[in-house]
Amino acid sequence: MMKTTTNRISKATTIIGLVFEGLSLAAIAFATSLLAILYRADKADVEEILVDANLTTAEIEEFMDLFGTFQGWIPFLLVPMIVFGLVLFVIFLVNLVLFTGVLRSRYSVDKAGKIYLYQAIWGAINLLFNQLLGILYLVSGIQGRSQMNEERRKTGKDTGL
Repeated sequence: MMKTTTNRISKATTIIGLVFEGLSLAAIAFATSLLAILYRADKADVEEILVDANLTTAEIEEFMDLFGTFQGWIPFLLVPMIVFGLVLFVIFLVNLVLFTGVLRSRYSVDKAGKIYLYQAIWGAINLLFNQLLGILYLVSGIQGRSQMNEERRKTGKDTGL
């Protein structure tokens, strides 16, 4: 079984993509935590903070009205964010295992080609909500897949992947 080699551009874009994917996950966790804190915030404490900030009574009343409305919408935002964050966390772990395995040449040429295809597909999906990550994964997946096809042709094991 022939092991794979990864070109430097594909390796770099994959590593940068994994870093950005981890940062995106951290940002979702931070935003979800912030929403949970705001949901549990006591209105009297918020009003006291505003008074200490030397705001006028009209500004405080306007802010408290907005805060009350926003606080009412938080449960509708919090649950989808938690679910979305958990799904992305699982996908991140899968990507971490698969992509680092390809970078360390743990897989055969055929299996690495399939992983690069998955990476390109995941990159295309990411173009919908994280364009930078999508472009990085698309570039890496397409280049890696092309390299695996070239290695397969050189060894005479062109399986049509």
